[in-house]
Amino acid sequence: MRVVGVGLAAVGAIAYGIATIIGRALASAGVDSATALGIRFSVAAIVLAVLIWLRGVPMRPNSGEWLPIVLLGAIGYSLESTLFYLSLGHGTAAACILLFYAYPAIVTAIEFARGREQITKATTVALLLSVAGTASVVAIGRDVSISVTGIILALTAATAYGLYLVVGRDVRRSTDSMTAACWVAAGAAAASLMRGFVAGTLEIPRGHLLQIVGYGVVTAAAFGLTFAALARIGATHTAVVMTLEAVATVLLAGLVLGEGISLAQALGGVAILTAAAVIACSQRREGAQNVRGMRRVDVQTRTLAGMGSAPGVAGLRAARLAVVRLPGERALVGEPFEIAPGRHP
Repeated sequence: MRVVGVGLAAVGAIAYGIATIIGRALASAGVDSATALGIRFSVAAIVLAVLIWLRGVPMRPNSGEWLPIVLLGAIGYSLESTLFYLSLGHGTAAACILLFYAYPAIVTAIEFARGREQITKATTVALLLSVAGTASVVAIGRDVSISVTGIILALTAATAYGLYLVVGRDVRRSTDSMTAACWVAAGAAAASLMRGFVAGTLEIPRGHLLQIVGYGVVTAAAFGLTFAALARIGATHTAVVMTLEAVATVLLAGLVLGEGISLAQALGGVAILTAAAVIACSQRREGAQNVRGMRRVDVQTRTLAGMGSAPGVAGLRAARLAVVRLPGERALVGEPFEIAPGRHP
């Protein structure tokens, strides 16, 4: 089961890498972002809807969650995807994806500022690695593999994605992850097409239509593989394996697009990906501690219940509910720095 899960996550990471390469090719060819992303997410939403039907899962999000999820896609995911797509027009796929992978550290910083995350030694090291790695990619890459505009767009995309994840944690409480991903994609598609219509930039992408459809199919496949991996090996292990996306992107960019990367940039990328893995593992430990805490409270509750101490039992039940809602528990429900409801660009 674990080997299969790791394999699914690895193939999903490669699929995301392929999507980034397709995006880079389209952006370099001058295909409008609204057209490319509108068609991409429309195709992805349709494919995901078919997968949801095959799984026998409800197509509509749970009560009270449909509109927030759609708006999350229309505003947050659409913004992030547009920024990342635009960055691909100003830098190599490798440089853009390595900068984008600063998002786990950005999420950690945002959550710390909100008082929902504690900075431990592990997260401190991760943040320092992420900053150093980002600085390395930026300093060496400027005017070589990515322009200043590309740097700003990629880091802004990472920040937008970080905010999307933070908000997404509060929006999707009980809806199936794939169902949420489908509606996020639908919202992003609607927003992109509307933006293109209003701006008058929508076009029939002659010579690129099949490529864009493939863009959407690969995106949906990556979503599906990620969710399958989550069910088998859990959120933390999936998150760590998914960092292979950046490696796949760098290798594919070299093979398909002929793009290179300097040694300093490669080392910077390693630092960024190591930071992402450290953050994921530290969240796993927090989750394990919360599980132990819940078990202790549960044992105490049952003991006092057998003794007939009604007031004490009521208090401990309330405490148990409080433990269940601790922020660190998020790693237990499938979202380390959130792979669901949908991963990146």
